[in-house]
Parts: sequence; structure tokens; C-alpha cells
Amino acid sequence: MENVNLQALMESNTKFEKVWESIDRNHRILYFQIDEDDEGIPAHFHPYGEDSAIILQGELTYDISFEHQ
Repeated sequence: MENVNLQALMESNTKFEKVWESIDRNHRILYFQIDEDDEGIPAHFHPYGEDSAIILQGELTYDISFEHQ
């Protein structure tokens, strides 16, 4: 498996990067950088799986089933 330097991503201008994807393309690790001025990621759902997030800096408000949690 390849190592990823998350600190370098955080210090870059990169807003989105696919870090890893499984051979069957059913699993992936994505990096998002959302600044205070950004509106974030639009509401959406994952019909075939679960979603999780690891926050490296700041905070995240998660909506579940389009209801604030």
C-alpha cells in the first residue's frame, strides 16, 4: 500500500483528491479541503454503503437522512 502525506495535502491548494480506490471500485478514500468561505459538499446520499469522515482540522456537521444530527 502507498503512503500518503496528508500534511502536504493540507498545506497545498488541493481541494479534492482521490487518495485510494479498490480494484473493484466499490471503496475509496477521498481527501476534501473545505475552507470557511466554501459552501461545502452538496447534500447527497450513498445508496449502497456507508460514509465516514476523519476531520484533520476544524469541525464537520453531518446530516443523516437529510436531517441535522
